[in-house]
Amino acid sequence: MALPQFDVRYLTDEASMPAESGSGDGRGAVLAHRARGRSGGAGPSLAAARRASASVPAPSEHPRKRQHSNMFRYALPGGCFLRLLEESDAEELYALVDSNRRYLERWLPWVENTGDAEPILDFIRRGRKQLGDNDGFQAAIVEDAEIIGAIGFHSIDWANRSTGIGYWLAEDRQGRGTMTEAVQALAAHAFEVWRLNRVEIRVAVGNARSRAIPERLGFREEGVLRQAERIGERFEDSVVYSLLAEDSP
Repeated sequence: MALPQFDVRYLTDEASMPAESGSGDGRGAVLAHRARGRSGGAGPSLAAARRASASVPAPSEHPRKRQHSNMFRYALPGGCFLRLLEESDAEELYALVDSNRRYLERWLPWVENTGDAEPILDFIRRGRKQLGDNDGFQAAIVEDAEIIGAIGFHSIDWANRSTGIGYWLAEDRQGRGTMTEAVQALAAHAFEVWRLNRVEIRVAVGNARSRAIPERLGFREEGVLRQAERIGERFEDSVVYSLLAEDSP
C-alpha cells in the first residue's frame, strides 16, 4: 500500500480548485491484532496503513497553503479507491444520496436539506477550501469509476493536534470492509503525515454498522453525549470514539 500519492500536501489548490458527513465512520501491532481479530482476517491493519504512510515526509508544525501538483488517488485493498471530490461530482453524488435517502436520513442530519444538487456542490466547494487552508479534505469512495460513498476530516485542530473523521456509504455497498479500509487510510494519514495526536469519530448510539468501524480498528469508546445531534424532529445520543498516537505496544 504505497502512500506517496495519498499525501495531500502535493495536491493543487489552484488549477483544480473551485472559485461531511457521515456518522460522525494508534499505532502498531496492537491495532493490527484487534482489526484482524474482529474482521476474520479481512482487510489490512491500521498498522500496515501507518507503515505505508511512514515513507511520506512529516509536515512542518503548521503548514499553510502550499503549492501542489494535481494528484490524489489512494487504492484500497478491496479494490475501491479514494480521490478528492470535485465540482463535477455534484450531480452523481446527489443521485447517490437521493437513491439512498431513506437509509441515510435515519442517521445524517444534512440529508433532509439536499433537495437538489446545489447543497452537494456547496459541500464540495467547502471541502476544496478545507484542502487549500490545510484544514483537512473530503474524498469520494469510488468503485469501478462509480462513487459509492464519501469520507473526510471535519477539520484539524492544529493547536491540540487532533481531528475527526466522518463517513457514509451506499446501503448496497456495505458489509465488504470498504469503509473500514477507508477509515484506516485516513487515520494513518492523520498520524503519520500530519503528526496528529488524536483522531475522533462520533456516531449515533443506535447506528450499529457505523459504530462497528471504530470498534474494529481499536478506537476507544470514551462516553456518550446525550441528545447531541438533531436529526429531523428527534435528538440522538452520540457515542465518542478516539484513537491516540500513543495507542501502541
